[in-house]
Amino acid sequence: MLTPYTPPLGGYGVSTYVVSFPRAQRAESFPRARITRPPEGRSIYVRGTEMAPLPPDGTARVWIDYHTCGEDHTALIRFKAPATDVEVADAFNAFVGAVGAFFALSTFIGARVAALGSNVSNPAAGSWPVSWGSGAGDHAMTAHYLDFVGRSFDGRRARIALFGCLVTQQGDDYRATSAESSVITDGVAVLNGTPNIFLSINEFQPVWYPYADMGVNAYWRNRIR
Repeated sequence: MLTPYTPPLGGYGVSTYVVSFPRAQRAESFPRARITRPPEGRSIYVRGTEMAPLPPDGTARVWIDYHTCGEDHTALIRFKAPATDVEVADAFNAFVGAVGAFFALSTFIGARVAALGSNVSNPAAGSWPVSWGSGAGDHAMTAHYLDFVGRSFDGRRARIALFGCLVTQQGDDYRATSAESSVITDGVAVLNGTPNIFLSINEFQPVWYPYADMGVNAYWRNRIR
């Protein structure tokens, strides 16, 4: 509030005012809330994390060359000791024996093997299948694949794919599960049941998923047009 102030006689002739302010009230203090339980932990998921690349010669490898529906293709199998290329041949025989019903006639051309840490390949030993599948299949079917996928415990992906799959229709992509087809069941059983063969790039034994992807490979589709 403003209170007028009267100067003494003989003082200044100008009115002077004294300003008095009310005393500020003391703000109340509130005790800080205390946390009586630990904070809840959360799972953190990082998508798109790029794993460090590994050298392609980090495992022993066998390349299987074959011909189907008018074109030559190559499949890759990774393995490690004590398995040898002879045992890889036996494993590949078992695999195409399990999944061959899904394929057009495919003819074995040859197999090459490279040791761990080497990029030099030599003819592989072993008893390889002469052929698998049946039926000629038109040229377009050479782009159709059946692709099995697995992962090692550290997240590295493993796969094995064969071309000449007769099950898909051109332009279609489909995932066939073990519940739908005994062919998929039998193929996955071979992959998961063969120690030291069908490995991921880090030389670990992957767990193969109970399905296989079917589709049309864009490179081969465009090449044969």
